[in-house]
Amino acid sequence: MTLAEGTGEPLQIAPVRLTRAEAYWLEGRIAEAAREAELADDVPDPGDPWLAGALAVWLRRTGSARRPRAELAEPYQLLLNGNWEKAAQLWTDLGCPYEAALVRLDAAEEGALREALSTFTELGAAAAARITRQRLRALGARSIPAGPRSATRGDPLGLTRREREVLAEICAGQTNAAIAAKLFISAKTVDHHVSAVLAKLGAPNRNTAAARAAKLGLLS
Repeated sequence: MTLAEGTGEPLQIAPVRLTRAEAYWLEGRIAEAAREAELADDVPDPGDPWLAGALAVWLRRTGSARRPRAELAEPYQLLLNGNWEKAAQLWTDLGCPYEAALVRLDAAEEGALREALSTFTELGAAAAARITRQRLRALGARSIPAGPRSATRGDPLGLTRREREVLAEICAGQTNAAIAAKLFISAKTVDHHVSAVLAKLGAPNRNTAAARAAKLGLLS
């Protein structure tokens, strides 16, 4: 935050404030989250509808009484208008599953919450998954998944079963399109899994991921 404020640039300062708001929100520190969102709102308007949209949503998500003061990008405007289904679909189409899951979490409907929980669990977003389970319990939902599958917990890098399948195909030199066809999933879903695999292996690219997987014996 100190580095961002030192630039004096709204496009540097506001996103960091919103990141801090999200971090507090994930920890359940709602008052502090709202304070950070309002500090982001105090930054001069940079004229970016995507940043304005994120600001508007985090103000509402943290319970602030402040309202949007600028044009918002479509996914955010749809959510604020109550059309969460279309908003979630737009985020999915943009390749942003975490944002889509946050939209479903905001919807506060059991079906949407279950879908959000599945996404958060798959992404390893444990704090968001915990909040989703809390909201499902508040709705009186039954049979709420407790957490990552035992196979994922037992994996040294936290790879899910599907991520291991994708990793095996990466090591075999398969393209995302070929992986999607073989595993009967969409190309966008493969993209998400590949990104997760690279992140968990700490690899900048597919070749490095394959080399590290071989070195760690992950394909045995």
